[in-house]
Amino acid sequence: LYIGTLTSWQGVPEVVRVLAEIEGRWQLTIATSASKTARKAITKLARKLGIANAVQVIEPRVDGDLARLLADHDVGLLPLTPCARNIVQGCMPVKLLDYMAAGLPVVAPDMEVVTDVVGVNYPTYRAYSRTSLGQRLQQLIDNPSLRRELGVKLQDRVRIEFSAPRQADALRRVYASL
Repeated sequence: LYIGTLTSWQGVPEVVRVLAEIEGRWQLTIATSASKTARKAITKLARKLGIANAVQVIEPRVDGDLARLLADHDVGLLPLTPCARNIVQGCMPVKLLDYMAAGLPVVAPDMEVVTDVVGVNYPTYRAYSRTSLGQRLQQLIDNPSLRRELGVKLQDRVRIEFSAPRQADALRRVYASL
């Protein structure tokens, strides 16, 4: 599952290209509010690669509908590209917290913005490597018990590290330092 925009720095076309080379059963759902042009570009790429039947682009979900969508999937995708937008400027991919809270394992690159959230010991893929991305995807597709194990670890981490009281305390410390 991928939730979010289809802007270039999100890396969705890379996932589609890599999934075209993955063996086994998988279905990619992309929940996005992106423009018709961006949606058509992704479906056109999937068709060109011969995987159109395995890629579904749907409208975004909110609140309870998002929770149900997350619960219906096995893996959350965060294929951020290693560009200035994600590395220099920085970002906070809220979708990562959504995936974690739902207990989904995450496929994400080894970028600081990711490891700060999932933890330095969480298995990521090399940011500049399609091969590494493909290996990570294949590993999770082939191993349901690993998906469950990683999902539970991430769910526990988000409950502890990103609880409202902990975040409020961190914000107070930032304000005090300013």
